[in-house]
Amino acid sequence: MGSTNSPGVASNCSSDDGIGDTPNTIGTANFTCNTAQSICGAIDNVQNYMDYASCHYMFTEGQKGAMHAALNSPVGGRDNLSTPSNWNANRTEIGRVIQTCAPVADFTNQKGCLCRCFDFV
Repeated sequence: MGSTNSPGVASNCSSDDGIGDTPNTIGTANFTCNTAQSICGAIDNVQNYMDYASCHYMFTEGQKGAMHAALNSPVGGRDNLSTPSNWNANRTEIGRVIQTCAPVADFTNQKGCLCRCFDFV
């Protein structure tokens, strides 16, 4: 389906997503799971999460590479997610022992009343 988010449109066959191992597909407008569907000249990859079908099962190796590239790119600012400094800042670094404690309810009201004000004596 390439650059479109409109499944079932015939022009999707000529829309390429730029990932070499994903065939062009029309997508399925009714979210079916017909694994024999072949509309754009090759078997449609209806089990792919990036297709609009109801039998999501996998990503291709090319899609996996594109996702890793996006996550590791400084352009999107996500390249710091897996750094020790980020783990420490978010208190999720490997080996950290999480201390368990009972939750404490701490509710405050910025206004004197919520719906109608009543004087409680």
